[in-house]
Amino acid sequence: HFLTRWFEWMRARASEIALRTEAHTNSAIMELLSDGMLDIGVTFNPEQRPGLVIEKLFEEELILVSTRAKSTAPSEPGYVLVDWGPEFQKFHSSQFDEMPLPGLQTNLGAFSVEQILGHGGSGYFPEPVLLPFLRSGQLHYVQGAPRFKTPIYAIYEDAPLTEPLRIALAGLREVAQTRDP
Repeated sequence: HFLTRWFEWMRARASEIALRTEAHTNSAIMELLSDGMLDIGVTFNPEQRPGLVIEKLFEEELILVSTRAKSTAPSEPGYVLVDWGPEFQKFHSSQFDEMPLPGLQTNLGAFSVEQILGHGGSGYFPEPVLLPFLRSGQLHYVQGAPRFKTPIYAIYEDAPLTEPLRIALAGLREVAQTRDP
């Protein structure tokens, strides 16, 4: 949701800048940045590496939702455990320590939302992504479920910024400050 709004910002304000976007695991993003193969990475779990700047953009709240209105997720069938990084894994383990591993685990959040919408189920996702589905009644908040806040970071080389990179970072910052609730 956030990056989609940033793409729109770039097209509206800097359409002369060519963008190439890719989805990667956190470790792949960090490797590509360190190797100079990526200009900017956006992630929720950056690694400290020499020569890279890590800039916090905002905090995202992950909420537990279900296709069932009176859900007892995550204990019901159809729960999808999305890997939102080590801190989320610690949070999840501490909150649901008695729960067996669910049948589906992934690091693909968008895939997981589609999965539960298409087949029923539940999972933790960023609230802004869910708002249309919550408003339409396709998804429901799981009452009493703990929420998890995770920071979102931009990572880039610690070097003088080129004009396109300066513009792209300005866009990330502006979109982060004007995100939907």
